[in-house]
Amino acid sequence: MTKLPGYLSWSQLDSFAGCGRKYELSYLEKVPKGPRGYFIGGHAVHETIQESESAGWWADVDRFQKGGEAETFFHLTFEKELSESASDLLWGGRKSKAHPNGEDAAWWHSNGPSMLRRYSALRREDEAKGYGRPETELKVSFAGPGGKQVLGYIDQLFPPMAHQVGASEGRVRDYKTGSSTPPTPLQLALYGKAVRETMEMDVRWGEFVKLRSNDGRLVHEVDLYPWYPVLDKLMTEWDEAIRSGVYLHRPGFLCGTCDVGAHCDVGRLLGGHDKEQAEEGKGQPGDVAQAATSGAAGGSSV
Repeated sequence: MTKLPGYLSWSQLDSFAGCGRKYELSYLEKVPKGPRGYFIGGHAVHETIQESESAGWWADVDRFQKGGEAETFFHLTFEKELSESASDLLWGGRKSKAHPNGEDAAWWHSNGPSMLRRYSALRREDEAKGYGRPETELKVSFAGPGGKQVLGYIDQLFPPMAHQVGASEGRVRDYKTGSSTPPTPLQLALYGKAVRETMEMDVRWGEFVKLRSNDGRLVHEVDLYPWYPVLDKLMTEWDEAIRSGVYLHRPGFLCGTCDVGAHCDVGRLLGGHDKEQAEEGKGQPGDVAQAATSGAAGGSSV
């Protein structure tokens, strides 16, 4: 029997809830994942934020302008990770006249600094509101279902508001560099639960900060209190389902960009991974191509 991971995390739970087969391939079989350029871009943004918090860059607008320390740090971090990655990276985003290859390295060099300027402006607003100095990239863990440890990394944890006498409510924040906002705040609820159980601090508010701000909203704030009982129930259900060893496929439009799609029957058909498998000697490209064509004729979308 395949050994289950020794701990739970939000990425595991989110993966399992989205597609059991993806969870199985990623965390049990641990197949190689296809290289994704947008992970590098997002990681470079988060690394710059962490450095900014440590060095205090966020308080100075000039440090985030062209040639400033923050922008330079981002470009260097991005290029370093890019040079250490595979040459056949898959980039996301729509192609445009300005960026004919979609959200590739050039796109990230152009847009990453804008995301960081939004971050620094928000942090200056935080200071004006009296949020206090946050803990950044905070590692937390607590006992989850069946006593299994649940591990998480919080982008930022703000202490209770200093001007509120007797206040005990903290705030968790997660920075997002993708184009969409998570459909539920369960990730924030998990982080809030970890803080509540291990740090003697209540956490009522959670924030997703959408650094692209392409929908006109930078901060998506949510009251986490109603979500804590929902999270507890779902974590128990997910843990029981994972232990049962039943990992169901959930085919959908994300299959075409799944980072383990090359190792999944559905992913190969929807994502054009058959060529990659054929090169590994594991696939039958003729059969896959024929099936993919039939699927497209039937109105499936990628």
